[in-house]
Order: sequence, then structure tokens, then C-alpha cells
Amino acid sequence: MAGYENGKKRLTALAVIVVLCVALNTALVFLARKLGIPLYLDSIGTALSAMLGGSVPGVLVGFFTNLAGVMFYTAKMYYGLVNVLLAIIVSALARKGAFSKVWKTLLSAAGIAVFCAILSSLLTWYLSGMEFGEAITTPLAEKIYGGGKISKFLSLLFANVCIEGADKFISVIIAATVYKFLPAGLKKVNSASVNRRVKIEGHKKGFSIITKFAAIMIVTEVMLGTLAAVVSYYIYKDISIKNYTEKCNGVSEMVASCIDPELVDSFVEGGAAAEETPEYKAIDDRLYDIKNAFPQIEYIYAYKILPDGCHVVFDLDESEDGGIAGQLIEFDESFSDKIDDLLAGKAIEPMITDDTYGWLLTVYTPVYNSAGECVCYAAADIQMQRVRTDEAVFLAKMLSMFFSVSVIIIAIITEIIHRGVITPINSMARASGEFAFDIGQSLDEGVSNIMALDVSSRDEIGDLYASLCKMATDTSAHIGEVESQAELIRQMQESIIMDFAEMVEARDKCTGDHIKKTSYYVGAIAEEMKREGIKPEILTNEYIAHIKRSAPLHDVGKIKVSDIILNKPGRLTDEEFAVMKTHTTEGEAILKGSMSFARNSEYLREAANMAAYHHEWWNGKGYPYGLSGEDIPLGARIMAVADVFDALVSRRSYKEPFSFEKAVDIIKEESGTHFDPEVVKAFLNICERFRTE
Repeated sequence: MAGYENGKKRLTALAVIVVLCVALNTALVFLARKLGIPLYLDSIGTALSAMLGGSVPGVLVGFFTNLAGVMFYTAKMYYGLVNVLLAIIVSALARKGAFSKVWKTLLSAAGIAVFCAILSSLLTWYLSGMEFGEAITTPLAEKIYGGGKISKFLSLLFANVCIEGADKFISVIIAATVYKFLPAGLKKVNSASVNRRVKIEGHKKGFSIITKFAAIMIVTEVMLGTLAAVVSYYIYKDISIKNYTEKCNGVSEMVASCIDPELVDSFVEGGAAAEETPEYKAIDDRLYDIKNAFPQIEYIYAYKILPDGCHVVFDLDESEDGGIAGQLIEFDESFSDKIDDLLAGKAIEPMITDDTYGWLLTVYTPVYNSAGECVCYAAADIQMQRVRTDEAVFLAKMLSMFFSVSVIIIAIITEIIHRGVITPINSMARASGEFAFDIGQSLDEGVSNIMALDVSSRDEIGDLYASLCKMATDTSAHIGEVESQAELIRQMQESIIMDFAEMVEARDKCTGDHIKKTSYYVGAIAEEMKREGIKPEILTNEYIAHIKRSAPLHDVGKIKVSDIILNKPGRLTDEEFAVMKTHTTEGEAILKGSMSFARNSEYLREAANMAAYHHEWWNGKGYPYGLSGEDIPLGARIMAVADVFDALVSRRSYKEPFSFEKAVDIIKEESGTHFDPEVVKAFLNICERFRTE
């Protein structure tokens, strides 16, 4: 329930941020218009909401701000894409700390400003039909273009960089400044959106689920957008041509109704002189009124069709190509298949031609006299480029709205997936990874960390979390039982080994507490070497624990030596000593054989080394293998000092004990010959504590 309540609080906080920031943007736009400031100021709330709440509230604020901006500027709704993308960029930069320092803020704001200016220029260019439009930047763009130095689009781009860029730069700077001084609690609203994947050793990372999902969403939206654009374009194209055809048809019929069919022949025959007659001028004036009333119409004219060509009756084209009454104009090649119908005075279907006079949509209306004869054709032309421009404007508007909404949908769905799926999965992966690999925590801590995630969703993620909690709890309990049993087995194993070692030593009537004392000496010398920084790569806490456990077994091979030799009161013969020396190899064989049955054989490996090599000498004159220097395992070199020292200060069947001082002097004298000098150095540093031992 805690997770549900936290999610509910966060949604409430984000909703408040969206409402307040949309209100802020709208109020600033109104203020800018009221004061005549040549800026929009409609992105401050967008940038601030993106910094506070992430991309979703940012894109919502940007989109709804532009919808609200329609009351100030009709085409504003089509510029929502600019603010939506601004929000996504600001959100991404904020998560990366791009607004943490002044120079980073200035650099980020400048980059955002240039991007928005370029995008706004492209939108304006296409939304206004390759013109400047009616935005704040229009006066400056017209002034730049009037200088005649650069093209119309570059003039628009430069004006947008100056005004739109300045607007976005100032907006981001203000938003970043406000964000900096807000309470820390408000800044945490967006912190939950950052939840990185867990790095698991040995597992090669690929693309994250959210990246794959976003890629699929983007590809899907682009495909849908392309399909919708193509279908809508062709539908609009057919409707547009039909509407323009109807408009041309209406104009041509109006032109036809203004012409007196009984005067057509006299106008043609009269030529230029006919244009001076009151009747001609009256009709001509009415035709100009019609043309002025329909600015989309490119040409209005009336031609009498005769076998030798088109004879001008009226022609409102005031350019050099315009004709005068009676002027003969030859048939254009594009009319070749219509000449017979024109001569017969039949109705002609609307035509789209690309000839001497341009790419035109033309509608012809026959003018009949009282006898029912076609005396001329009234015609109206519309430039097809205008039709195509309208189609391009429609396409730009549709794509702008489509992608604005698509970005919002992608951002919202991605955020839902991120918070509802990715974040819980990452949290569970992190907690279970730490639990599985025991990263600096006990099993109970691992279970507690998993339980503390409190994933409360009632779906497959919730089911997965419940299963993970049960698995962690059961695993912890099972491992606890296994560890208890393992510890019991370890204690039993050590007890048996110690009993075995003592049993072996008990056969030697003179050794006494040898195994216990040497074990103590070995541990003390190893700890001192570690303190002095000698062999730190070997002398770890774990290694020292192993050799202390292994020390009692160094003479286990004596089990194979007869009691007669083992307890002989005098010096051994050469043959007897040769048998005695076999206790090293026999001990090694016994311990290596035991390693295959032991659960943790590391300390037995060290025990085998000690048993085999504790009589090797540093100068290579020892037995059984004649190893020298560091070829002798470190544990055996330490045991050599401990073993000899204890033998020197202890009573044996063949000798009396040496004094402590004498024993220490012997150890010191044999440093570098019998013993490792570094081991001897450590021994000498602590040997005083052995005086009473």
C-alpha cells in the first residue's frame, strides 16, 4: 500500500505542476501581448515543468500551452511540436545535470534556442505556404528580405534565430534560475524516473527494455504517421482540386452571365476600338470586380473559338502576354484533342494544363446567343502551384499536430512502462542481485531490502515480486539451516582431525603439546608478517586462518613411522633417519587423499604443503625434495621456524631443552640458510611473547 500511496501522491504533484505551468505560460503570453514585448514567453513553464517532473508533464504543458495560445494566434496550435520537443530536451538535460552550473546552463539554453529557432522556421515556412506567415518574426523577416541580400527562407530563419531563439534562450535561463531556488522537496518529484539497470558480472548487456520499447513505439508512430499522411494527402488533394474546380466553375459562370452574347461578334470585329465603347467597358469593369472578389483566380478571359484559333473577347491579364479584343491566339498543343468540341460549342470538362501560360486548372463555360449558338467561352484559371501549396500547408499542419500528439503519447506510455514495469524490475534485480551475491550484507538484510521495495501493483509484476519475496525468505531460511549444518560438520571435522593429530603425537612420548604450540606460533608469526606488509597478496585473513587450522597436521605422516624409531632415546642411525624423513611424504599423501572427501579442502591443501615441506631449507639443503627459497610454500616456511623453535625449547628423548635465548640465537643464526629471512625477522619481532609460552 505504501508504494500505491507514493504513486498517488506523485501523480497529484505532477498534475498540479502541469496546471500551474500551463497557467504561467498563458499569463506570460497575455502579458507580453499587452505590453507589446516582441517575445512569446510561452516556454518558461514548459521548461520548468520538465525540470521538475520530467518529460511527461513537460510535453503536456507545452502542448496545452499552444492550444491555449490559439486565442492570441490562430496558427499557434500547429507549433506545439516545438514546445513538446523542447520539454523532452530540457528533461533529458536536467537529468544529466546540464543546469547545475552557470556555464552549463548558458550552453544548454543556447543549443535549445538554436534548435527551436530552426524547427520554428521550417514549420512557419511550410505552414504559410513558403511565405513569412503572420508571426512576431514576420516584420523582421520582411525587412531582412527587403534588403535583397539573402533568400526569403534564410531571411525567415535569421529572424527566427534573433527572436524565437532569444525567446527560448531567455525562457530556459529563467526556468533554470527558478528551479535552482526551489525547495529540495519539489526537485525530488522527477528523481524516481532514474532507475538504472543492474550490472551483473558475466552478463553482457544489450539494449534495455525501455529502449527497445521506445524504438518500437517510434517506428510504429512513424509508420502510422506516414500512412496517415499519404492517405490524408491524396484525400485532401482530390477534395482540394474539386473545391478549386467548383470555385473556378462558379467564377466562369459569373463571367459568362456578365457577357452580352449578342455583342461578342462586334467586339471581336471591332478589335482595340471596341474596347473603348461604353458597352465593352461596362462588361470589363464587372469582370474586374469578379476577379478582385476572388484573389485565388489567376486569369479571367473570354475567347471566341474559330478554326484559325482563339479570338480574344475579354482578357483581364494585364501582363505583356495579355490579349486585346479581336487578337488571334493560336491553339496550344494541350488543346489539340479539344478543338473539335470547342468549334462545335460543346461543354468542356475542367482541364489541368502545363503550357505557355503555366501550370493551370481551367474551367470553360460556353456563352450562347438567343439562337442557341455558342458565341464564345468564358474561362477562369487557377495556378496549380497554389493548389499544391495548399496541399503542402495541409500536410505540414497535419504532420505537426500528428507528431506533437505522437510524442506526447510515446512520452506518457514510456513513462507508464518505465514506472510500472522497468523501475520495479530494476529494483527487484538490484535487490535480488545483492541478495544472491551477498554484497556487503547478511541474508536477513538482503531479505529486508527485497521486502522494503513494496511493489504493490496487482498484475504480473506484482506476482513476480510476491514470488521473489517468497523465494528470498525460503532461500534465507534454507541457507541458514545449511550453514548451521555446515558449521556443525566443520566443527566435527576439525575435532576429528585434531583428535587424529593428537593421537599421532601421542605415539611420540616426548613431544607433549607440540601441535598446539606450533599452531599458535604459526598464527602469531603470520599475523606479524601481515602487519609489516610482507607478502600482502598471500597473507590475507583467510590464508592465515587456513594455515593456523593446518598447523596441527604437519607431522601427521608419523603415523607411518614405527614406535621403535619414533621413541628411540638416542641418536638415529642413517637407516632409521631415512625412515623418519618419510613422515613428510607420507603426511602429504594422507592429506591429499583426504582432500577429495572434505567440503572445504583449501586448508587441507595448506596442511599437505606444511606436512611435505616443513623440513625444506631456504638454501635448498633440506628434505624431502630439496626445494629452496620461495619455491617452498610460505606456510611451510613459517612452520619450519615454529617447528624448530618449539623443538629447541622442548625436552626430547635425545636431548635436554635449550634456553629461550639460545633457541632464539640459533633461529637468528640460521636465517638465510635454514630459514626464510623475512619469516625470521617477523619471529624476532614477537618472540618475547613466546618466552612464557
